[in-house]
Amino acid sequence: MAAGAELSARHGLGASGGRGTRMVSIGRSYTVGDGKVVRLASPAMDRALELEQRLDAPWLEEADSTGHRLWPVCVALARYMCADPRLVRGKRVVELGAGTGAAGLVCAALGARHVTLTDMPDALGLIQANIDRNNLNATVSTAPCTWGDEGHLAALSTSQFDVVIGCDIVYKQPAHVLEALAATQLALACGTALILVAYEFRGSMLEDSCVARRAR
Repeated sequence: MAAGAELSARHGLGASGGRGTRMVSIGRSYTVGDGKVVRLASPAMDRALELEQRLDAPWLEEADSTGHRLWPVCVALARYMCADPRLVRGKRVVELGAGTGAAGLVCAALGARHVTLTDMPDALGLIQANIDRNNLNATVSTAPCTWGDEGHLAALSTSQFDVVIGCDIVYKQPAHVLEALAATQLALACGTALILVAYEFRGSMLEDSCVARRAR
């Protein structure tokens, strides 16, 4: 999936054409307080989503500010899933490094049974705000998950997941962080789980290869 999402981001794969493909549109943003809200919609989703971004937010104690915005690769992943909603419909989904929560909220709008949005503890406020904004508290929850943290994994592993997703979470990460990410993915996935990792190649594929190698 990593290579597929990279092609989607650069070439718009999934935006039109192909079996079951659904267009994902991005509406004009508007300002709310210190943030900007953008509308994400698709005929495949049961509702349009409003997603707050905090573009000028300062760095948090643990998480950096890159998770405060909607990146193009997230839109590419949304298109990929909207092209085949069966990937997540009726499934238990967990998103790692959720940022704004956009990808996981798309899963919920595509009919996922339940979605758990995770990130570092001090990054969960924006995610919860976007859950509330879209009235999805019945099927979407948040949980802290620092990759490799045994306490966080123990709390999450009480119910393993059918789908594990991550969007733009491997960029410029040191090897030990990528190893922890791969271990976290495998710990949360049930035996037949689908793991979707979407990102744009911005450097050497070799820098990120340990994630794919561990997840095989």
